[in-house]
Order: sequence, then structure tokens, then C-alpha cells
Amino acid sequence: DNNADNANNVNNNNANNDNNNENNITGDDALHANASIEFAHDVRQILDKILPAQIHEEQKNDSASSFRIGKSKFAIAIVTGGPVVCCLTGDKHKSLEVIGDVLDDAFELLTHAPPKKIIFRESTKKLLKEENLEGVEIGPEIFNEKTYLL
Repeated sequence: DNNADNANNVNNNNANNDNNNENNITGDDALHANASIEFAHDVRQILDKILPAQIHEEQKNDSASSFRIGKSKFAIAIVTGGPVVCCLTGDKHKSLEVIGDVLDDAFELLTHAPPKKIIFRESTKKLLKEENLEGVEIGPEIFNEKTYLL
């Protein structure tokens, strides 16, 4: 009987640990998503102060991906989930490399983001606290998924 009770206790403890691990992952994802949105708001405030309100016509020869003529030249994409790999490469000329599907997703979101907006997907929205969703607008559909703008 004691062995059976001990086995039940071990099984119950393992089940509780599994549930706690799932909650921690979800909790960590939500924590990171909310911190990212809050950080994006701060970055946007700073960029609004230091970048010119409009890009002048003489700057149109700069990289097309970094400037939008007559509009602000920045937007912010938040993508949650998925691993990224970071590494420092090169012997003489060091380069930081960051790769992962989430980076490709973020770039795609940025190509659809209006100037000065923070864009994110439905999967990120589900992780955010109500206070971080104030002023949220529906954005364009990308990857067959709704996006949102702040």
C-alpha cells in the first residue's frame, strides 16, 4: 500500500510540475510580450523627438527600405515565439548574426506597417495586458492572421 501511495504521489507531483512548467512558459511569453510593447512605446517616443517629422526629397536616393519619402522613416514590429540563434562571427571583422523565422516575420510585418506604428500579430495580442492594448487598431491581414497597430 505504501508503494502504491508513493507511486501516486510521484505521478501527482510530476503532473503538477508539468502544469507549472506550462504556466511558466506562458507566463514568460506574456511577460516578454508586455515588456516588448512597453519598450516599443518608449523607443517610439524617443525616435519621435530625434528624427525629423518628414524625410526631405534630397534624401530619396538613400536605401528605399530605410526611408519613406514624405513620411516618418520608422515602424516597430513585435513578434513573439520561436527561437533565434545569435552568434559573433569573423576573426578580423566581427559581425553579430541573428537568425530565425521570427526575424523574417518581423521584417514582413514592418513592410506592411504604417509609419510610427507598432505592429504585431494576433498571437502576440493574446499575451498582452489590457493596459498595453489601449488605442489598439486593426491592421492589415498578413500570413492569413490579423495584425494590430498601436
